[in-house]
Amino acid sequence: MGVVKFDIANTFLEIAQMTKALNPFRLQLLKYVNEHKNTTVNGVCEGINRKQSVVSVNLVKMGNLGILERNGDGTKGYYRVSKKFKDVINKLHEYLNTDFDYTSATKGDDDGTMPLVFDESPMVAYIETTEEGE
Repeated sequence: MGVVKFDIANTFLEIAQMTKALNPFRLQLLKYVNEHKNTTVNGVCEGINRKQSVVSVNLVKMGNLGILERNGDGTKGYYRVSKKFKDVINKLHEYLNTDFDYTSATKGDDDGTMPLVFDESPMVAYIETTEEGE
């Protein structure tokens, strides 16, 4: 048995900010950049058969949101999926796949932890988990 701490407010805020701009075209860009690490705008254009201006504007927007990272200088930039975005997605995955008992969520547990609390600020959940075989 262990306790997993999730900073729900910050995690949800990061997820919302990063994913609100992910329309079908930007998801296609995200997938392409993830599969072709350190690709250029021209590389993406050739790979998905789109105009440079459309690709460039969308890659910049995704970079501004922290979804992509750009390395390089001037007109020669190399894009890849940001570590921050991957970390946020991993946090969401971990949160969604953690088993916990909602019925035992009471404030003031002896050890100061709670399975899940949504009405406190800052919103942090302490989730007591059980491992296989216990």
